[in-house]
Amino acid sequence: MEKVVECYKDEIDRLSTVAVRQPDGSTKQEINEDMRQSITKKLIEALPQFPLEEMEKGNVR
Repeated sequence: MEKVVECYKDEIDRLSTVAVRQPDGSTKQEINEDMRQSITKKLIEALPQFPLEEMEKGNVR
């Protein structure tokens, strides 16, 4: 499970990055931790549906 989450870490970070308006009117890109946790939870819940054996054998289409 940790290997899969680590593999998708960059994509999870990309999906959970939001623009936050600063007091001076500019925006800053930040990772929304609640969103990150939600995406990670959904990934973990979907793990039983991943065709892991086929992926390891190279048979996924």
